[in-house]
Amino acid sequence: MKLDFAAISDPGDRSYQQDLAVMLFPAMIFGVIDGMGGHKNGDKAAQLVLKEYEYLQHEDKASMEPLLAAAKRAHAAVYAINKDKRGCERAGAVGTIGWINQRYCRAHIVHIGDSRVYLFGQKGLQQISVDDTPLAGMNEKDRLNHEKKNQIYDAYGLHEHANFSTYEIWFNPGETLMFCTDGLSDLLLPINIQKALARNDSALEIARDLLQMAKCLPRPCKDNITIVVVRAIDQPSDTQNSLG
Repeated sequence: MKLDFAAISDPGDRSYQQDLAVMLFPAMIFGVIDGMGGHKNGDKAAQLVLKEYEYLQHEDKASMEPLLAAAKRAHAAVYAINKDKRGCERAGAVGTIGWINQRYCRAHIVHIGDSRVYLFGQKGLQQISVDDTPLAGMNEKDRLNHEKKNQIYDAYGLHEHANFSTYEIWFNPGETLMFCTDGLSDLLLPINIQKALARNDSALEIARDLLQMAKCLPRPCKDNITIVVVRAIDQPSDTQNSLG
């Protein structure tokens, strides 16, 4: 199984960027990280989280155990810098990270917060991750207009102990994984996301389409938007990748 993947990030209406797209090779680790706590603190937290996953980028055996261990180390690193932040904004981050095993067509995913990963295939669009928010499971049309849509229960560095969600799923040729920060999922309904993923386009074209759809809405882009698209291809071609 070959992979076609791409990442694209946009600050939206903000003057700064706290999102990070994750694409680590040759391990084939993908995902998104969204920093919290103001420009300086959020960026630092996101970078600390990314650093722990980067230690896996040369590993050749994708599995949940080292991925979850990296997530726990990342949480400890962010929590440690918050101990010195009394009376000021604390740093934090949310993120959804997947490690793809091309040989066995599996994806190992670690998640915390309100970023998301979707799977698109023969069964249509499935939201794999569950938001760590009070609105998890709510009808998306209602959620997008709810005053509590940006409240989260858990994140890297938020509490002494973090409760990570883990998912191990089949990822077969013809299917697409899409990771995104809440800057995208707070704007686009699932039906719009499905339309973009259903097109027989490259990963980069899909990512660009999703971003364009979000920015063309009358609703303002109040947050950074980061998208990572990974397509599984059953054909003898070189792995393709793009960074938008």
